[in-house]
Amino acid sequence: MHNRTALNDEANTPHTGEDPRVRAAYLRGILKGAATPPADRPDLAAAARARLAELSRADRPVPSWLTRPCPGWCTEQHQDCDHPDDRYHRSDTRAVPLLTMEFINYGSPEEPRFGPLELMCDLVQHHRETEPQINIADTSDTFSRDLSLAEAELFAWRLLALVHAARTGTIPTDPAPAA
Repeated sequence: MHNRTALNDEANTPHTGEDPRVRAAYLRGILKGAATPPADRPDLAAAARARLAELSRADRPVPSWLTRPCPGWCTEQHQDCDHPDDRYHRSDTRAVPLLTMEFINYGSPEEPRFGPLELMCDLVQHHRETEPQINIADTSDTFSRDLSLAEAELFAWRLLALVHAARTGTIPTDPAPAA
């Protein structure tokens, strides 16, 4: 499992033969909206988003209710006037469209707007909790569950074991996550 530092190092490490000055200028262009990362370099987009979040957090005053710094993954715009029920750290949402399932109507009966159901996940942590949870939900708003990090990791391992078994024609094993 990658940790945050390793992921940032990976995104900030230039590719072989890449001039670091060119990379820095390109990242500044992405941040200003003057450049877009090529499809084969998603690390540039991730590095630019992380840097933009870091810069926007540095310019904002820290709310009085926030007792420690925001986690690096938090994308919320916290304010002093936030209701106690809304004092959460939240990450960007990751979504997977389920294209093999029946599309659902996101519009109205009069003006239908069909699209695929999506499974979504993000990190969520109330400002007084010691550890984030991973929220898994769908775009139909009929399913939402919070998993501890240990539960999410075990679920991910079991899901990957099933994918491996299906692709290789083997009996699924239940690998234990590394401690």
